[in-house]
Amino acid sequence: MNVLGAEHPDTLTSMANLAETYWHQEHRREAEELFEKVTEVRRRVLGEDHISTLTCMHNLAHVYMLRGRTDEAIVTMNKIATLSSCSLGKDNVFTKDCMETLAEWQDLGGSGIRVSSI
Repeated sequence: MNVLGAEHPDTLTSMANLAETYWHQEHRREAEELFEKVTEVRRRVLGEDHISTLTCMHNLAHVYMLRGRTDEAIVTMNKIATLSSCSLGKDNVFTKDCMETLAEWQDLGGSGIRVSSI
């Protein structure tokens, strides 16, 4: 029998999937905690600009927004958009989605947080 470790990609994917399930069932605190754990490990293991890390950060930013943590959501989405632009390119679909989401959230009225053009 093979046992996967806490940092194995399959383990992290399962944890991220569970976090998404929590998110969709409106268990947002639990989703946030799991997304934060997965993001931290993926940053360390895969690097901050890896698409799996960016995707987890993206989901975490959405949970921050749903929990009313607008400023933290905007800062996180800004970081994702910047990293994605550098690693995937400005014309990448994921990058464009992050930039559009960031602009929408800024229009909702974060505490004056603005991001310069990437």
